[in-house]
Amino acid sequence: MSRSHLPLVLAALVASSAYAEGTPATTTPPPPLPDGASLSSMIDAVAAVRELKLAKRPPIVFLDDAAYSAACAADLHAKAADFVAAPGWHGPSVEALPPPPETCSQALAFYDPHGRRVVIRRSSYERDPKKQHLVITHELGHAIINFALPPPP
Repeated sequence: MSRSHLPLVLAALVASSAYAEGTPATTTPPPPLPDGASLSSMIDAVAAVRELKLAKRPPIVFLDDAAYSAACAADLHAKAADFVAAPGWHGPSVEALPPPPETCSQALAFYDPHGRRVVIRRSSYERDPKKQHLVITHELGHAIINFALPPPP
C-alpha cells in the first residue's frame, strides 16, 4: 500500500477510540416492505444472483440513531485499523488520521465484517423502506459474500 491509499483511509475513518462489538439492537421488528418483500427474501434474491449458497444467514440489526452512529464510527475505525496494519503501509497511524466530516450521519446501512452483521439505521428505514432497497441490497451483498465464501488465504 502506498500514500495513494491515504484518501481511502481518510474517507473511511471516523474518530473512535475502540471497536464496539455487540452494540445493542432495538427489539421491535422492522416494518414490512411496501411491496410485500422481506429482508429475508432480499437475502435469498441477492444470494441467487451471486450464485452463492448460504449455510447461515447474516444477522440484520436495526439501531436507533445514537446507537447506529456509535456502531458506524466503531466499524470505520476497525476497518481503518485493519488497513493501516497491513504489510506495506507507510502512512500515519490510525490515531493520527483525521476523521472525514459526517460520514456516519449520511449512511443508511453498512456491513460490519468484524461483527459479521448488517446494521441498518432504523429511522431512515422506517421513513421510506422501499427507497432504501438499493442501499440495503448492496450491504446484503457484502454480507452474503462474507458468509458464503471461504476466508482469503
